[in-house]
Amino acid sequence: SLAAVSLSVAVAAMGGAAFDPSLSPSRGGPAGLAARLLLQLGGVGGVAAVAALSFHLNGDEWLGKDGRKKLREAGAQLHTLYEQLRARSLADHWADLRELLRDPGDDAATLLGVARDASPAEIKQAHRRLARLHHPDKQQDASREEKEEAERMMSRLNAAKDTLLGE
Repeated sequence: SLAAVSLSVAVAAMGGAAFDPSLSPSRGGPAGLAARLLLQLGGVGGVAAVAALSFHLNGDEWLGKDGRKKLREAGAQLHTLYEQLRARSLADHWADLRELLRDPGDDAATLLGVARDASPAEIKQAHRRLARLHHPDKQQDASREEKEEAERMMSRLNAAKDTLLGE
């Protein structure tokens, strides 16, 4: 099959030695490392060439009637995403990743002012105390913006309580 041919080309191009874990960058010096990297690049290029040729020959069968048009649209969307990613610095991307991986329980505990492993009674008591301060109904003389901020704070408090209680 085509997948077997692709794999054979890749392994042959890389000479099998590229997969040897005992080869380290220090063995053979910079010239040896460069040669191994070029060999691996050739293998990847071979697999890509076989895949591209196979797709070119069988694309209509794989994609259907409007497949090529959909593929061009997907390529345009991918290029737009690529440009958006390039427009930001690596530090910005790293900060976004840290934000995504941050434990929501830590933020919830900080917001409610309790320990991360607080008892349900402590969590509910802290939530009630802060809810009394920030509830929108307590903001009778406040401006519209202040009432909206109180509503946002209440939703954050409720989400924090739910996160810590596991609800």
